Amino acid sequence: MSSLQELSDFLQKKIESSSSLNELNEYLESISGIDDFFKSKKEFVKFGEFCKTYNIDSFSTNNREWGDIQTPRDTTDKICNLVKELKISPDVIIEPTYGGGNFILSSLEKFSKISKIYGIEIHKNYEWSFKAKLLYLVLDSKKHIPKIELFCENIFNHNFDVDDFRNSKNILIIGNPPWVTNTELSGSESVNLPEKNNFKKFRGIDAITGKSNFDLAEFIILQLLEIFSDFNGEMIMLCKNTVIKNLIKELPNYKFKISDIRSIPINSRIIFEKNVDASLLLVRLGTRTSDYTCKEISFEEPHSTKRKFGWVSKKFVSNVFDYKKFQDIDGSCCFNWRSGIKHDCAGILELTQEDNTTYNNSFRIVEIEPDVTYPLLKGSMLKDFMISKSNKKLIVTQKKNDEDTKELNAFPNLWRYLNQNIEFFKKRKSVVYKKIWIFQFLV
Repeated sequence: MSSLQELSDFLQKKIESSSSLNELNEYLESISGIDDFFKSKKEFVKFGEFCKTYNIDSFSTNNREWGDIQTPRDTTDKICNLVKELKISPDVIIEPTYGGGNFILSSLEKFSKISKIYGIEIHKNYEWSFKAKLLYLVLDSKKHIPKIELFCENIFNHNFDVDDFRNSKNILIIGNPPWVTNTELSGSESVNLPEKNNFKKFRGIDAITGKSNFDLAEFIILQLLEIFSDFNGEMIMLCKNTVIKNLIKELPNYKFKISDIRSIPINSRIIFEKNVDASLLLVRLGTRTSDYTCKEISFEEPHSTKRKFGWVSKKFVSNVFDYKKFQDIDGSCCFNWRSGIKHDCAGILELTQEDNTTYNNSFRIVEIEPDVTYPLLKGSMLKDFMISKSNKKLIVTQKKNDEDTKELNAFPNLWRYLNQNIEFFKKRKSVVYKKIWIFQFLV
Protein backbone atom coordinates (compact mmCIF):
# COMPACT_ATOMS: atom_id res chain seq x y z
CA MET A 1 0.00 0.00 0.00
CA SER A 2 1.32 3.42 -0.91
CA SER A 3 -1.26 5.77 0.57
CA LEU A 4 -3.82 6.18 3.33
CA GLN A 5 -6.49 6.24 0.65
CA GLU A 6 -5.56 2.67 -0.31
CA LEU A 7 -5.70 1.69 3.34
CA SER A 8 -9.13 3.33 3.66
CA ASP A 9 -10.35 1.54 0.54
CA PHE A 10 -9.02 -1.76 1.87
CA LEU A 11 -10.90 -1.33 5.17
CA GLN A 12 -14.04 -0.22 3.35
CA LYS A 13 -14.02 -3.43 1.31
CA LYS A 14 -13.34 -5.42 4.44
CA ILE A 15 -16.29 -3.95 6.30
CA GLU A 16 -18.55 -4.52 3.29
CA SER A 17 -17.55 -8.18 3.27
CA SER A 18 -17.97 -8.48 7.05
CA SER A 19 -21.32 -9.39 8.50
CA SER A 20 -20.80 -7.04 11.44
CA LEU A 21 -18.40 -4.57 13.00
CA ASN A 22 -17.46 -7.28 15.50
CA GLU A 23 -16.29 -9.51 12.67
CA LEU A 24 -14.17 -6.65 11.28
CA ASN A 25 -12.70 -5.95 14.73
CA GLU A 26 -11.87 -9.64 15.17
CA TYR A 27 -9.98 -9.60 11.89
CA LEU A 28 -8.15 -6.36 12.76
CA GLU A 29 -7.26 -7.72 16.19
CA SER A 30 -5.84 -10.86 14.61
CA ILE A 31 -3.38 -8.82 12.54
CA SER A 32 -2.80 -5.71 14.70
CA GLY A 33 -3.20 -7.00 18.26
CA ILE A 34 -5.63 -4.17 19.05
CA ASP A 35 -8.85 -5.19 20.77
CA ASP A 36 -11.93 -3.21 19.62
CA PHE A 37 -10.07 -1.45 16.83
CA PHE A 38 -13.30 0.45 16.09
CA LYS A 39 -15.66 0.92 19.01
CA SER A 40 -18.51 1.93 16.70
CA LYS A 41 -19.36 2.35 13.03
CA LYS A 42 -19.12 6.09 13.65
CA GLU A 43 -15.45 5.62 14.58
CA PHE A 44 -14.87 3.65 11.40
CA VAL A 45 -16.35 6.50 9.33
CA LYS A 46 -14.17 9.06 11.13
CA PHE A 47 -11.10 6.93 10.55
CA GLY A 48 -11.91 6.82 6.85
CA GLU A 49 -12.22 10.62 6.82
CA PHE A 50 -8.86 10.86 8.59
CA CYS A 51 -7.21 8.63 6.00
CA LYS A 52 -8.44 10.87 3.19
CA THR A 53 -7.21 14.06 4.91
CA TYR A 54 -3.74 13.21 6.23
CA ASN A 55 -0.55 11.91 4.68
CA ILE A 56 0.85 9.04 6.72
CA ASP A 57 4.46 9.96 5.96
CA SER A 58 4.16 13.59 6.98
CA PHE A 59 1.47 13.49 9.67
CA SER A 60 2.74 15.51 12.61
CA THR A 61 1.73 18.53 14.61
CA ASN A 62 3.24 20.81 17.17
CA ASN A 63 0.05 21.49 19.06
CA ARG A 64 1.02 23.68 22.03
CA GLU A 65 -2.36 23.06 23.66
CA TRP A 66 -1.43 19.41 24.08
CA GLY A 67 2.23 20.09 24.94
CA ASP A 68 3.21 18.24 21.78
CA ILE A 69 6.76 17.61 20.65
CA GLN A 70 6.55 14.49 18.49
CA THR A 71 9.62 12.24 18.43
CA PRO A 72 10.95 11.37 14.93
CA ARG A 73 11.16 7.68 14.03
CA ASP A 74 14.93 7.71 13.57
CA THR A 75 15.27 9.03 17.15
CA THR A 76 12.99 6.36 18.63
CA ASP A 77 14.94 3.72 16.67
CA LYS A 78 18.20 5.05 18.09
CA ILE A 79 16.85 4.97 21.64
CA CYS A 80 15.55 1.42 21.27
CA ASN A 81 18.92 0.32 19.86
CA LEU A 82 20.50 1.77 23.00
CA VAL A 83 18.07 -0.22 25.14
CA LYS A 84 19.19 -3.42 23.39
CA GLU A 85 22.85 -2.49 23.85
CA LEU A 86 22.20 -2.11 27.58
CA LYS A 87 20.89 -5.71 27.61
CA ILE A 88 17.34 -4.64 28.44
CA SER A 89 14.77 -7.07 27.04
CA PRO A 90 11.21 -5.96 27.91
CA ASP A 91 8.12 -8.12 27.71
CA VAL A 92 5.72 -5.23 28.43
CA ILE A 93 5.88 -1.74 26.90
CA ILE A 94 4.04 1.18 28.51
CA GLU A 95 3.87 4.44 26.54
CA PRO A 96 2.00 7.03 28.65
CA THR A 97 1.65 9.68 25.90
CA TYR A 98 2.22 7.77 22.68
CA GLY A 99 1.24 10.49 20.16
CA GLY A 100 1.94 9.22 16.64
CA GLY A 101 3.22 5.95 18.13
CA ASN A 102 6.85 5.99 16.96
CA PHE A 103 8.18 4.62 20.25
CA ILE A 104 5.74 1.71 19.99
CA LEU A 105 6.61 1.03 16.35
CA SER A 106 10.35 1.08 17.12
CA SER A 107 9.77 -1.24 20.08
CA LEU A 108 7.90 -3.70 17.88
CA GLU A 109 10.79 -3.73 15.45
CA LYS A 110 13.66 -3.88 17.98
CA PHE A 111 12.38 -6.11 20.82
CA SER A 112 11.49 -9.75 20.20
CA LYS A 113 9.98 -10.77 23.55
CA ILE A 114 7.13 -8.27 23.83
CA SER A 115 3.86 -9.84 24.92
CA LYS A 116 1.89 -6.67 25.64
CA ILE A 117 1.86 -2.98 24.70
CA TYR A 118 -0.07 -0.44 26.75
CA GLY A 119 -0.55 3.04 25.30
CA ILE A 120 -2.36 6.20 26.42
CA GLU A 121 -3.05 9.23 24.23
CA ILE A 122 -5.62 12.01 24.60
CA HIS A 123 -5.57 13.22 20.99
CA LYS A 124 -7.83 11.11 18.74
CA ASN A 125 -6.01 12.01 15.51
CA TYR A 126 -2.79 10.64 16.99
CA GLU A 127 -4.59 7.40 17.76
CA TRP A 128 -5.74 7.20 14.14
CA SER A 129 -2.25 8.00 12.90
CA PHE A 130 -0.70 5.23 14.98
CA LYS A 131 -3.34 2.68 13.97
CA ALA A 132 -2.81 3.54 10.31
CA LYS A 133 0.97 3.15 10.63
CA LEU A 134 0.51 -0.14 12.47
CA LEU A 135 -1.80 -1.52 9.77
CA TYR A 136 0.73 -0.48 7.14
CA LEU A 137 3.36 -2.42 9.04
CA VAL A 138 1.39 -5.63 9.49
CA LEU A 139 -0.30 -5.70 6.09
CA ASP A 140 2.98 -5.16 4.25
CA SER A 141 5.24 -7.38 6.36
CA LYS A 142 2.82 -9.89 7.92
CA LYS A 143 4.71 -9.26 11.15
CA HIS A 144 3.28 -10.86 14.32
CA ILE A 145 2.01 -8.20 16.71
CA PRO A 146 1.51 -8.76 20.47
CA LYS A 147 -1.59 -7.70 22.37
CA ILE A 148 -2.03 -3.91 22.25
CA GLU A 149 -4.25 -1.95 24.62
CA LEU A 150 -4.87 1.67 23.65
CA PHE A 151 -6.68 4.27 25.74
CA CYS A 152 -7.85 7.61 24.39
CA GLU A 153 -7.67 9.39 27.75
CA ASN A 154 -5.92 12.12 29.68
CA ILE A 155 -2.84 10.53 31.31
CA PHE A 156 -3.49 12.58 34.45
CA ASN A 157 -6.87 10.90 34.98
CA HIS A 158 -5.97 7.43 33.71
CA ASN A 159 -6.45 4.59 36.17
CA PHE A 160 -3.75 1.92 35.80
CA ASP A 161 -4.86 -1.56 36.92
CA VAL A 162 -1.53 -2.71 38.35
CA ASP A 163 -2.76 -6.29 38.68
CA ASP A 164 -2.64 -6.50 34.87
CA PHE A 165 1.14 -6.10 35.06
CA ARG A 166 1.95 -8.43 37.97
CA ASN A 167 2.98 -11.31 35.71
CA SER A 168 5.38 -9.20 33.65
CA LYS A 169 9.08 -10.00 33.91
CA ASN A 170 10.51 -6.74 32.66
CA ILE A 171 8.43 -3.59 32.11
CA LEU A 172 9.73 -0.80 29.92
CA ILE A 173 8.06 2.59 30.38
CA ILE A 174 9.21 4.65 27.44
CA GLY A 175 8.19 7.90 25.79
CA ASN A 176 8.37 11.65 25.46
CA PRO A 177 5.95 13.39 27.86
CA PRO A 178 4.88 17.03 27.29
CA TRP A 179 7.62 19.69 27.43
CA VAL A 180 5.42 22.46 28.81
CA THR A 181 4.47 23.68 32.27
CA ASN A 182 1.06 23.66 33.91
CA THR A 183 1.04 27.47 33.82
CA GLU A 184 1.64 27.55 30.04
CA LEU A 185 -1.25 25.19 29.35
CA SER A 186 -3.52 26.89 31.90
CA GLY A 187 -2.99 30.11 29.95
CA SER A 188 -4.30 28.42 26.80
CA GLU A 189 -7.26 26.92 28.72
CA SER A 190 -6.09 23.43 27.81
CA VAL A 191 -7.90 20.38 29.21
CA ASN A 192 -4.68 18.36 29.12
CA LEU A 193 -3.77 19.17 32.73
CA PRO A 194 -3.58 17.37 36.05
CA GLU A 195 -5.89 18.37 38.87
CA LYS A 196 -4.52 21.28 40.88
CA ASN A 197 -3.16 19.56 43.97
CA ASN A 198 0.16 21.25 44.88
CA PHE A 199 1.89 17.91 44.37
CA LYS A 200 5.25 19.24 45.60
CA LYS A 201 3.67 20.16 48.95
CA PHE A 202 4.79 23.79 48.97
CA ARG A 203 3.66 25.91 51.89
CA GLY A 204 2.41 29.45 52.25
CA ILE A 205 3.45 31.96 49.61
CA ASP A 206 5.45 29.32 47.68
CA ALA A 207 2.25 27.42 46.98
CA ILE A 208 0.62 30.38 45.22
CA THR A 209 3.62 31.84 43.41
CA GLY A 210 6.18 30.63 40.86
CA LYS A 211 7.38 27.64 42.87
CA SER A 212 4.05 25.88 42.33
CA ASN A 213 4.65 25.94 38.57
CA PHE A 214 5.97 22.62 37.23
CA ASP A 215 6.61 20.74 34.01
CA LEU A 216 3.93 18.26 33.01
CA ALA A 217 6.69 15.77 32.23
CA GLU A 218 7.86 15.96 35.85
CA PHE A 219 4.34 15.30 37.12
CA ILE A 220 3.90 12.34 34.75
CA ILE A 221 7.27 10.78 35.64
CA LEU A 222 6.58 11.05 39.38
CA GLN A 223 3.08 9.64 38.85
CA LEU A 224 4.45 6.62 36.98
CA LEU A 225 7.21 6.01 39.55
CA GLU A 226 4.60 6.09 42.29
CA ILE A 227 2.73 3.27 40.51
CA PHE A 228 5.49 1.16 38.95
CA SER A 229 8.71 1.68 40.93
CA ASP A 230 8.35 -1.67 42.69
CA PHE A 231 8.08 -3.55 39.36
CA ASN A 232 11.13 -5.00 37.67
CA GLY A 233 12.06 -2.97 34.63
CA GLU A 234 13.19 0.39 33.31
CA MET A 235 11.82 3.87 32.70
CA ILE A 236 13.28 5.74 29.72
CA MET A 237 11.97 9.24 29.02
CA LEU A 238 12.95 12.21 26.87
CA CYS A 239 12.60 15.39 28.93
CA LYS A 240 14.13 18.76 29.74
CA ASN A 241 17.23 18.84 31.93
CA THR A 242 15.36 20.89 34.51
CA VAL A 243 12.93 18.00 34.93
CA ILE A 244 15.79 15.58 35.60
CA LYS A 245 17.46 17.99 38.01
CA ASN A 246 14.20 18.50 39.92
CA LEU A 247 13.61 14.75 40.07
CA ILE A 248 17.05 14.03 41.58
CA LYS A 249 16.73 16.94 43.97
CA GLU A 250 13.37 15.69 45.29
CA LEU A 251 14.24 11.97 45.45
CA PRO A 252 15.06 11.94 49.20
CA ASN A 253 11.43 12.98 49.83
CA TYR A 254 10.05 9.87 48.09
CA LYS A 255 10.24 6.14 48.75
CA PHE A 256 10.62 5.00 45.17
CA LYS A 257 12.33 1.67 44.50
CA ILE A 258 14.62 2.98 41.79
CA SER A 259 18.37 2.94 41.12
CA ASP A 260 21.08 3.43 38.48
CA ILE A 261 19.76 6.79 37.25
CA ARG A 262 21.44 7.96 34.05
CA SER A 263 20.99 10.71 31.47
CA ILE A 264 22.15 11.20 27.90
CA PRO A 265 22.23 14.78 26.54
CA ILE A 266 20.45 15.23 23.21
CA ASN A 267 20.50 18.00 20.62
CA SER A 268 16.90 19.19 20.90
CA ARG A 269 17.50 21.94 18.35
CA ILE A 270 18.24 19.36 15.64
CA ILE A 271 15.71 16.74 16.73
CA PHE A 272 12.78 18.92 17.80
CA GLU A 273 13.70 22.41 16.57
CA LYS A 274 13.54 23.53 20.20
CA ASN A 275 16.26 25.59 21.84
CA VAL A 276 16.15 23.90 25.24
CA ASP A 277 18.58 21.70 27.16
CA ALA A 278 17.19 18.17 27.21
CA SER A 279 18.30 14.59 27.78
CA LEU A 280 17.20 11.00 27.70
CA LEU A 281 16.48 9.88 31.28
CA LEU A 282 17.07 6.22 32.21
CA VAL A 283 15.90 4.81 35.55
CA ARG A 284 16.05 1.22 36.78
CA LEU A 285 12.89 0.08 38.57
CA GLY A 286 12.48 -2.48 41.33
CA THR A 287 15.53 -1.79 43.53
CA ARG A 288 15.94 1.06 45.99
CA THR A 289 19.19 2.96 46.36
CA SER A 290 20.38 5.65 48.73
CA ASP A 291 22.65 7.09 46.02
CA TYR A 292 20.57 10.06 44.90
CA THR A 293 22.71 10.97 41.91
CA CYS A 294 22.44 10.87 38.13
CA LYS A 295 25.27 9.67 35.90
CA GLU A 296 25.68 11.42 32.56
CA ILE A 297 26.58 9.01 29.75
CA SER A 298 26.43 9.11 25.94
CA PHE A 299 24.92 7.06 23.12
CA GLU A 300 28.43 6.27 21.92
CA GLU A 301 29.74 5.18 25.36
CA PRO A 302 26.73 4.15 27.46
CA HIS A 303 28.87 2.24 29.98
CA SER A 304 31.19 5.17 30.74
CA THR A 305 30.22 7.96 33.16
CA LYS A 306 31.20 11.42 31.94
CA ARG A 307 29.77 13.37 34.87
CA LYS A 308 27.61 12.81 37.92
CA PHE A 309 25.37 15.27 39.73
CA GLY A 310 23.08 15.02 42.73
CA TRP A 311 23.32 14.61 46.49
CA VAL A 312 26.60 14.28 48.38
CA SER A 313 25.73 14.01 52.07
CA LYS A 314 23.36 16.97 52.50
CA LYS A 315 24.62 18.99 49.55
CA PHE A 316 23.07 19.01 46.07
CA VAL A 317 25.95 19.57 43.64
CA SER A 318 26.29 19.93 39.86
CA ASN A 319 29.41 17.75 39.60
CA VAL A 320 30.00 15.07 42.23
CA PHE A 321 33.53 14.26 41.06
CA ASP A 322 34.70 17.89 41.21
CA TYR A 323 32.92 18.55 44.50
CA LYS A 324 34.60 15.61 46.25
CA LYS A 325 38.02 16.99 45.25
CA PHE A 326 37.37 20.18 47.18
CA GLN A 327 34.82 18.98 49.75
CA ASP A 328 37.19 19.78 52.62
CA ILE A 329 37.02 23.52 51.99
CA ASP A 330 33.23 23.58 51.83
CA GLY A 331 31.70 25.29 54.83
CA SER A 332 29.82 28.31 56.11
CA CYS A 333 30.32 31.53 54.16
CA CYS A 334 31.96 34.35 56.12
CA PHE A 335 29.88 36.91 54.23
CA ASN A 336 26.29 37.91 54.89
CA TRP A 337 23.85 37.51 52.03
CA ARG A 338 22.79 40.94 50.75
CA SER A 339 19.52 41.25 48.87
CA GLY A 340 17.66 44.20 47.38
CA ILE A 341 20.75 46.13 46.24
CA LYS A 342 19.56 46.76 42.71
CA HIS A 343 15.83 46.07 43.12
CA ASP A 344 13.87 48.82 41.31
CA CYS A 345 17.11 50.39 39.98
CA ALA A 346 18.27 47.23 38.24
CA GLY A 347 18.23 49.07 34.92
CA ILE A 348 21.00 51.33 36.21
CA LEU A 349 23.00 49.13 38.57
CA GLU A 350 23.00 45.87 36.63
CA LEU A 351 25.50 45.76 33.77
CA THR A 352 26.36 43.33 30.99
CA GLN A 353 29.85 43.00 29.53
CA GLU A 354 30.33 41.82 25.96
CA ASP A 355 33.49 42.13 23.85
CA ASN A 356 35.10 44.63 26.24
CA THR A 357 32.01 46.84 26.12
CA THR A 358 29.72 47.35 29.09
CA TYR A 359 25.96 48.00 28.76
CA ASN A 360 23.18 48.71 31.22
CA ASN A 361 19.73 47.14 30.88
CA SER A 362 18.68 49.91 28.51
CA PHE A 363 21.51 48.83 26.17
CA ARG A 364 23.34 52.10 26.75
CA ILE A 365 27.13 51.92 26.86
CA VAL A 366 28.49 52.54 30.35
CA GLU A 367 32.11 53.61 30.86
CA ILE A 368 33.01 53.48 34.55
CA GLU A 369 35.95 52.38 36.64
CA PRO A 370 36.19 48.56 36.82
CA ASP A 371 37.07 48.68 40.54
CA VAL A 372 33.52 49.65 41.49
CA THR A 373 31.71 46.75 39.82
CA TYR A 374 31.33 43.24 41.21
CA PRO A 375 30.55 39.91 39.48
CA LEU A 376 26.83 39.12 39.48
CA LEU A 377 25.22 35.69 39.32
CA LYS A 378 21.45 35.94 38.86
CA GLY A 379 19.06 33.41 40.30
CA SER A 380 17.60 32.73 36.83
CA MET A 381 21.02 31.42 35.77
CA LEU A 382 20.94 28.67 38.39
CA LYS A 383 18.60 26.54 36.27
CA ASP A 384 21.59 25.38 34.24
CA PHE A 385 23.45 22.23 35.26
CA MET A 386 26.79 24.02 35.60
CA ILE A 387 27.80 27.68 35.61
CA SER A 388 31.43 28.47 34.78
CA LYS A 389 31.23 32.21 34.15
CA SER A 390 28.91 35.21 34.07
CA ASN A 391 29.02 38.33 31.94
CA LYS A 392 26.90 40.24 34.46
CA LYS A 393 28.29 42.98 36.73
CA LEU A 394 26.74 44.94 39.58
CA ILE A 395 27.45 48.44 40.84
CA VAL A 396 27.48 48.45 44.65
CA THR A 397 27.14 52.00 45.97
CA GLN A 398 27.40 51.18 49.68
CA LYS A 399 28.92 48.45 51.82
CA LYS A 400 26.58 49.43 54.67
CA ASN A 401 23.12 50.95 54.64
CA ASP A 402 24.21 54.17 56.39
CA GLU A 403 27.44 54.66 54.47
CA ASP A 404 27.87 58.11 52.91
CA THR A 405 27.95 57.78 49.12
CA LYS A 406 30.06 60.96 48.79
CA GLU A 407 33.06 58.63 48.90
CA LEU A 408 32.11 57.49 45.42
CA ASN A 409 33.25 60.78 43.89
CA ALA A 410 36.73 59.31 44.04
CA PHE A 411 35.56 57.48 40.89
CA PRO A 412 34.60 60.34 38.54
CA ASN A 413 33.14 58.20 35.75
CA LEU A 414 30.93 56.30 38.21
CA TRP A 415 29.95 59.51 40.00
CA ARG A 416 28.93 61.11 36.71
CA TYR A 417 26.95 58.02 35.59
CA LEU A 418 25.02 57.78 38.85
CA ASN A 419 24.16 61.47 38.89
CA GLN A 420 22.97 61.27 35.31
CA ASN A 421 20.42 58.73 36.54
CA ILE A 422 19.61 60.35 39.89
CA GLU A 423 15.88 60.52 39.13
CA PHE A 424 15.62 56.71 39.24
CA PHE A 425 17.01 56.67 42.77
CA LYS A 426 14.79 59.53 43.96
CA LYS A 427 11.72 57.50 42.97
CA ARG A 428 12.56 54.68 45.39
CA LYS A 429 9.61 54.28 47.78
CA SER A 430 10.62 51.26 49.85
CA VAL A 431 11.37 51.78 53.55
CA VAL A 432 14.59 49.87 52.85
CA TYR A 433 16.01 53.04 51.25
CA LYS A 434 14.58 55.78 53.50
CA LYS A 435 17.70 56.21 55.61
CA ILE A 436 20.18 55.51 52.83
CA TRP A 437 22.29 58.39 51.58
CA ILE A 438 21.78 59.11 47.92
CA PHE A 439 24.74 60.68 46.12
CA GLN A 440 24.76 64.43 45.69
CA PHE A 441 24.45 66.32 42.46
CA LEU A 442 27.71 67.32 40.90
CA VAL A 443 28.63 70.94 41.43
